[in-house]
Amino acid sequence: MEPEEELVEELDESLKQQIGEMDLSEAADRGSGLPEDADDNTEENQDNGNGERIEANINSEDGQDAPNTGNTGGKKKKCIKIALIVLGVVVVLLGGLIGTKTGRGMVYSMIGTYIKGKTKEPEPAVGLSDHESEEQPQITPILLAEEGEEENVKNYLLFGIEEIGGGGRTDVMMIASINKRDKTIRLTSFLRDLYVEIPGYSEDRLNAAYGYGGADTLVNAIQQNFNIPIEGYVHVNFSAFEQVVDLLGGIDIELGKSEASYLNRTNYISNVEERNVTAGLNHLTGNQALGYCRIRKVVTLGGANNDFGRTLRHRRVITAIFEKYKEKNPIELFNIMNECLGYVTTNLSADQITEIMEDVMENQIFTIENDHIPQDNMYSDYYTPRGEAVLVPDLEANNEFLYDFIYNDPEETLTTENTDAKSILNPTDQQ
Repeated sequence: MEPEEELVEELDESLKQQIGEMDLSEAADRGSGLPEDADDNTEENQDNGNGERIEANINSEDGQDAPNTGNTGGKKKKCIKIALIVLGVVVVLLGGLIGTKTGRGMVYSMIGTYIKGKTKEPEPAVGLSDHESEEQPQITPILLAEEGEEENVKNYLLFGIEEIGGGGRTDVMMIASINKRDKTIRLTSFLRDLYVEIPGYSEDRLNAAYGYGGADTLVNAIQQNFNIPIEGYVHVNFSAFEQVVDLLGGIDIELGKSEASYLNRTNYISNVEERNVTAGLNHLTGNQALGYCRIRKVVTLGGANNDFGRTLRHRRVITAIFEKYKEKNPIELFNIMNECLGYVTTNLSADQITEIMEDVMENQIFTIENDHIPQDNMYSDYYTPRGEAVLVPDLEANNEFLYDFIYNDPEETLTTENTDAKSILNPTDQQ
């Protein structure tokens, strides 16, 4: 069954249920009356003072039945019928719209406009660093891709903000690439300890870019260093992430023995009562899922450790959320979306949101692949003058991998006109 047919069927079924509930309500209204032990002082059961009971006169003076002003069942039934007719027309019109590509485009546009209206607008950037810059350069990556390739693939930055202790670190950073050509969504994590040039500032960890100048600075840092064009961004903070997972009813994640033990004995799961996870498949709440995402000192399933393991957990959680969405019917999705959107901040326009929905739905893009930057053996460990342990990426090698992964076209070569060196450090500076 096609998605649009399923939508109409869901709406129709919901309508039937509502009709059934209203019919039961009407029947209850018609059958309701005074119970057998009702108060004897009602008009229908008055005593005439001589011990005899008299019935209330139900006839008018002209012998006709008096109107029953307390019974609005007829009017109510008529209103219900009118409402059902209107709803029926709406369902028919909706079915007609989504039966054609043009009609579906109209539906996507309406939903895109609605989504944009519910999300938060980005706030003006307030730099948190002492190294303020007067100018914020706008970086435009130069990709010499096959003609039309950039139309087939759109990249969007997803990031999560940790505000513990008043900080503004983006400890979750990934690019979601929607590839219409091979019908795949690719998630690429960027490790927070990547030591790169922050446009307009200096070298620092990538997760510090947001603190320097907000989302625009973070976007520019990724575009300049990794030469990948970004169409826009979406971000949530950690508390909002918990709410989103809980609204979905939780997610299924498999934990290793070390991960489960670590979560149960530390404060990564902040709610003590929920420190009860086990090795194997777990149905995690929002608080448990957030704790899982924050682990970096324990090896995850698959053997990854440190920030490599943590970014792998991030991608697993995003994939689990996506799978959970796929299980919901359109009415459930709308209700969840209506609640979740208030936690989301984005600079995407209504037209861009519409385009994303149309690309995904019309091309049936439901397959997710994931990877990370830097790749193994494509970075060097380094200690900054402040004594911080960071990762210095081999930009040329990582950018070539990133291009091939996102655009899935190994025969095309990447031109890195914005990055003409393998590292921001001289080889003699690396340790």
